[in-house]
Amino acid sequence: MQQSIKMILKPHMDKGYLSLHTFEMDTKRNTSEQFKLATADKARQLIEKLNPDVVIVSDDNASKYIVKPFYKDTDLPFVFCGVNWDASIYGYPYKNVTGMIEVDLSHILIKRLSRYAKGNRIGVLAVDNLSVRKNVKYQQSVHNIQYHKIYYVSDFNEWKKAYKRLQTEADILLLLNHPLKGWDNALAEQFILKETKIVTGNTLDWMTQFAVYSITKSAEEQGRWAAKAALSILKDHPPSSMPIVKNRTGETFINVKLAKRLGIEFNAELLKVVNVVGQE
Repeated sequence: MQQSIKMILKPHMDKGYLSLHTFEMDTKRNTSEQFKLATADKARQLIEKLNPDVVIVSDDNASKYIVKPFYKDTDLPFVFCGVNWDASIYGYPYKNVTGMIEVDLSHILIKRLSRYAKGNRIGVLAVDNLSVRKNVKYQQSVHNIQYHKIYYVSDFNEWKKAYKRLQTEADILLLLNHPLKGWDNALAEQFILKETKIVTGNTLDWMTQFAVYSITKSAEEQGRWAAKAALSILKDHPPSSMPIVKNRTGETFINVKLAKRLGIEFNAELLKVVNVVGQE
């Protein structure tokens, strides 16, 4: 995301029209409330020192700990990106803020998987944490998806047991993995090739080798949009004139090895325009 922001801004920076300063909150690795509050205050102090014309903030914690408590409806313009599913929990919209909400494309993924499924029962296999449970909740409410069976698991052994059960309890399986205790990529791939009987989908870029069809979010889309919005603000377009939007594009991956295991043949023209994984 940061690279795509820089890519859009670089021509203007090279001509000396603007300068870019970055600050890493690092609150995904340091998750204590004390650290989040302290690093947010450091960010606030830096903003006050630099006195910028516009600020881009990425991910939920920047909105929660910086924008909402310090800059709501102030004169300093902000552009957010990477806020998951619902920006209203931070009180958005503000008069001085616009942004792009980050949603996964699970509704599109399931629609495409349904072409290769024998029924309409949708199962979910997910790691058991608050973030993933939030994703499942919003997938159902925002995208109006009805899940037939949901398993939340804590380690790789539980994951394998639930995966086997879902082969008969569902017709489509959505994998919502994050780092899972005991996970082994090689063993997982062997297990999946042996046990898979239904079509599987995934929305995470590191999981494409474990699902038949994946549609992952594009961090580049978020970064490009945020940078272009910031440039518009610098040209005297106020944030209030730019509505908050949702991401719309993603990268598509097809696992041909796993598809072959299920007897699925994808159109040759489709394979030319997607990312192909699992080639032998």
